Amino acid sequence: MLKLRLSDGEGTIEAIEYQPIPWLKPTIFPGSKILFTKSVDCRRGILMLTPDNCQKLGGQVAKLFSTNLLTTMLAKKLNKKLKVS
Repeated sequence: MLKLRLSDGEGTIEAIEYQPIPWLKPTIFPGSKILFTKSVDCRRGILMLTPDNCQKLGGQVAKLFSTNLLTTMLAKKLNKKLKVS
């Protein structure tokens, strides 16, 4: 189960993977686009994502890529510096 912070460029909302979604992995690119294909349940301000109500459109945002990459965020939390190869 993943918890995400989604943004349309103006506002943000949190979402969780309510049912397993094969393409939604911790390594998804920051800035990836998601299309909501059906109505999405919202409980306590959190969207409940399922394979039936969303699909990945792809894409990434270069500005977000280096700062929000999974390895970068983990290194920050562990107070470690990443070695760039």
